[in-house]
Amino acid sequence: MNATSRLRMLAVVAMLAGCALIWPAKYKFEAAEELEQQGKYPEAVALYEEVFTRYPKKREALDALLRAAAIYEERLNNWQKAAAYLQDLRSRTEGKPQYASVLLRLGRVLEHAGSPFRDSIETYGVLCRNCASAPEAVSALVAKGRLHESMQDWAAAKGVYEDALARYGKSAEAPTIRVRLEAVWQFEAMGLYYAGEVEHGVTLAQEAMKKGITVDEVRNGLEALLGRYKKAMDLWRAEAASVIREAATVTDQPAPGHFVHRYERGAPAAAPAGWTTAWDAKKTTLTVTEAPPEEVSATPMESAQPALAGKPAAKPKAAPKRKPLPKPWSWKSPAGVQVLGYWFSPDGRKLGWIGKSRSGSKRSLNLVDLGSRKGWVVMTDPTGTVLGDVIAFLPHADKVIFPYENYVMVSDLRGGNRTSFPLESGRGPRVAFRGRQVDSLATTSDGLELLLVTVPPPPKKGKASAGEAASPHVYWQVGLGVGSF
Repeated sequence: MNATSRLRMLAVVAMLAGCALIWPAKYKFEAAEELEQQGKYPEAVALYEEVFTRYPKKREALDALLRAAAIYEERLNNWQKAAAYLQDLRSRTEGKPQYASVLLRLGRVLEHAGSPFRDSIETYGVLCRNCASAPEAVSALVAKGRLHESMQDWAAAKGVYEDALARYGKSAEAPTIRVRLEAVWQFEAMGLYYAGEVEHGVTLAQEAMKKGITVDEVRNGLEALLGRYKKAMDLWRAEAASVIREAATVTDQPAPGHFVHRYERGAPAAAPAGWTTAWDAKKTTLTVTEAPPEEVSATPMESAQPALAGKPAAKPKAAPKRKPLPKPWSWKSPAGVQVLGYWFSPDGRKLGWIGKSRSGSKRSLNLVDLGSRKGWVVMTDPTGTVLGDVIAFLPHADKVIFPYENYVMVSDLRGGNRTSFPLESGRGPRVAFRGRQVDSLATTSDGLELLLVTVPPPPKKGKASAGEAASPHVYWQVGLGVGSF
């Protein structure tokens, strides 16, 4: 290299060094960009951080902060760091064109923090309120609705999607929002129905059908729900003797949350609102007491009237005497009977209990109407060998279900009209239904399906076979219907 070339190279180096000294933020930002393009993300983010920390007032600072947040979000998976930088960007860009996009990115990063998604929902809400005309507002509304869906807050999701359609009904995203809204209509109706609010769920399903459904899957789902409701009403109105078993299977894993009304053998049942229970497991006695009415506070003495001209002030009137509160009504189990278990109907109006004679083996299934304050015997088992240890109330119907010998019995509340049917598993002698082995009963919100859990005795040593149950519990799932005679 001749002297002229060396002088030119030295001039270039000097110029670059001068640039680095004169415009350090620009120089470091461009160097960070090169490192990012080479895939050297930790080194690049370190330079970006140096730019916006050392030169916060330079125009490159904002871009450096944005790039650092993006690398932490997209390349290094450090959501906490990305969120911190985007929060900083949020305050720096408020009122500027970048504000909406920063809020949208911040909301998405905050989603990675997981449920209950309060921070991300709040961020999307700020975007929708303050930047309603920005293209990012539509995406924020859809994301907000999606988060409510993930939390199964169907009412909130429905409100978000309806708001989105009202605002952006002519946008390119409108068809997608409509599909999500229709799906939420279905999820909300089904969720309420299967959670126990049957009538409310049906009302929402009917309203959704009137609004018009464009998605075939949603329409089919709502029609199936309404069809199930009609079938359930037939079951509720039918005589107990006409109830039939439509299906029966042994399942290894019952659907969680599907059977909402549960009745456990021997477990103290929670008292309905307005009632208290006193259960003595040792003495096997039960007392159910109506909660006393709220005591009305005494009326304070009336203030003395001010004296009129020439007249003395009126004397204060004494408060009226309070009437004594009525004694709360109680039901007590009969002295000669042991209470083996008790349960309340889903509406809290009926008490069912199984009793055993203290002087013999006789068993009985008994009911108490807490409204009329009357009780009676539904069924008696003189030998004490066939009546099971747990009962279930069929929701929305005046019927009770209980194991009886090796059958499942459905009876009206008085016991005069009833039917029974056997259960078969096809899994060997150990998985055979025995009424006295039923540990719990459960029903769906509409009573169309039952779940009976039995606890068979353990197999004798060396006698277990391949067809026998490996689990200590056997789950019997039963579908009910009404027969035609």
